[in-house]
Amino acid sequence: MSIVGKEYKREIDELCADDINISAEDILRKAESFEVTPLPPESTDVKAAKGSRARAKITGIMRPMAGIAAALILVTCLSGIVAGAMGYGPLAKPLRDIFKEDLNDDISATIVDEGFFEQVGTTHHSGRFDITFVGFTGDTDHPMLMFVIKTDDEDFCAKNKEFGVTVYNAIEEENYDKKRIDLFDELPDDDFYGFETTMAVQDANDPHLYYASVMGARSNMVNNTRFVVAVRSIRLGCKVVDYVMSFDEEIMLDAEWRMSLPDYNSAFKEAINLYPGFGLPEENRFFDSELGYTYELRMAEFGYYNTSLRFGFDWTEGADAFNDKEDVINADYHKVLNGSALIVDGVEYKYTMTYILYLDENDNRCYVSCEFPPVDYNNAKSIEYVYGNTRIVLK
Repeated sequence: MSIVGKEYKREIDELCADDINISAEDILRKAESFEVTPLPPESTDVKAAKGSRARAKITGIMRPMAGIAAALILVTCLSGIVAGAMGYGPLAKPLRDIFKEDLNDDISATIVDEGFFEQVGTTHHSGRFDITFVGFTGDTDHPMLMFVIKTDDEDFCAKNKEFGVTVYNAIEEENYDKKRIDLFDELPDDDFYGFETTMAVQDANDPHLYYASVMGARSNMVNNTRFVVAVRSIRLGCKVVDYVMSFDEEIMLDAEWRMSLPDYNSAFKEAINLYPGFGLPEENRFFDSELGYTYELRMAEFGYYNTSLRFGFDWTEGADAFNDKEDVINADYHKVLNGSALIVDGVEYKYTMTYILYLDENDNRCYVSCEFPPVDYNNAKSIEYVYGNTRIVLK
């Protein structure tokens, strides 16, 4: 064992003794209970000439590490602590620093530091690029997927400080295998229909490394449901005008990961969700006299990234009634619930945006999400939702 390896083992053993109080026998026994399906080395390489698709078949979460330290991370989900303190694999710096400094994501940096990080760590090769799915962090309302893209193309690195990345951010495996990807691509770029586009940023000290993170489709990541994460392409020259992204060039990639999460809630920091009959007040309906809709509050989510209130209404009623499903999809939701606010211990939080969640054509119901800054539900003494003369007490 190298000096570095011995030092690593010593630190992990001290962590075991001081913070966890678990024996080496317990660690090894629990590690052996995890089922991992590895691939032959050549299966993880995408051969451009053959056009083959690399598929990392993972039962639970694969963590390609060895020894007692690996077993500890595998069993106790403390990979966030180790990664945050020591860095991981292809990363040039600790995870918390990447989220905080490179991705400007202080919330994820804090959650990683608290130990909520599930490591995947497998790398696929596609053309000039090595794509590593580093792992998961975030909360139960806002699961985050983190990637590293590496290239030795000096010209590419010199010309591109950042670029767009399209990611299938947890598609149900069954749907993915039905070859419905082209259908997904024709629909809006959000996590309910297919892929999302995020930005990869270049490491300040190593120009060959780029970091990217994207929100996962949590509805497809429930316990023991098989889903697919895939990095689909790189987009150069990205521009956003009126919420629409355009680009100059697209480089297609071929890298996917198949997996399931044995326990979704334990993989992420737990957010607080309120539902009718479970935390939400009975009086949760109100009429919008300006637009003519009757809104019903169906859910309140108090996460670490944002606060989301979800409302339903009949899209065939009101002064601005829609004629069909296409009208609903293309509607301007900025005017729906415009002026909403949360009053938390006397402090007002204005809404940041509203957007459509989904439609129920059977009863003409449209569901939208009204977003606010994150609120500390546990420590707040009072929380009210305010819209015009309507006030709904949430706590």
